[in-house]
Amino acid sequence: MEERRIEILLMDEAKAFIRSLPEKTQKKVAYNINRVRGGEIDKELFEKLNDQ
Repeated sequence: MEERRIEILLMDEAKAFIRSLPEKTQKKVAYNINRVRGGEIDKELFEKLNDQ
């Protein structure tokens, strides 16, 4: 089966926002970005961020 890879580019504003978050949250966001980058499709990965 072919491996899916997605290139993700963050705007400077997005990077600044992520850096403004607590370290634990930054790590969780980075982990989820890497899961998506690896081809995982899961709409719930960033669902909790909608309320923040």
